[in-house]
Amino acid sequence: SKRYGNQAPGTKTSQNPNVCIYTDTSGSVGELELIEQLGHAGGILRTLNADVTIKMFHTEVYGEQKFKPGSPVKVKEVQSGGTDLDPVIKDAYSRNYDLSIILTDGYYATVSIPPQEGKRVVFIISKNGQEDHPLKKYGITVKCV
Repeated sequence: SKRYGNQAPGTKTSQNPNVCIYTDTSGSVGELELIEQLGHAGGILRTLNADVTIKMFHTEVYGEQKFKPGSPVKVKEVQSGGTDLDPVIKDAYSRNYDLSIILTDGYYATVSIPPQEGKRVVFIISKNGQEDHPLKKYGITVKCV
């Protein structure tokens, strides 16, 4: 408390975890699937007490937006293209995120970057997506039902 100085300093919990959600906007992801993915991102925002960054990707990572817990997910501009997860894995590994969540349909090739110990990655595969995707060894895979 600023009012009472050191006599009643208050408590501070540990810092919020730093989470990044990568949303697939490639050509294989339809409009309804993208809306579903953004709904999952909104659900994650409501349940996590974390500093969340949402980034879109196709063959490159774009559209970085920061969100506070409980805030609505609004996307400014959506691009489309092929699917390449090399830039996503590079970005996730180069940043110090406590958790990287990749919302995708699972249709992509493998990447040139080897998996790294200590990096927490979760792949959330859409309902009609490919659960047996080529990057299963990079993290946990969860299939939407």
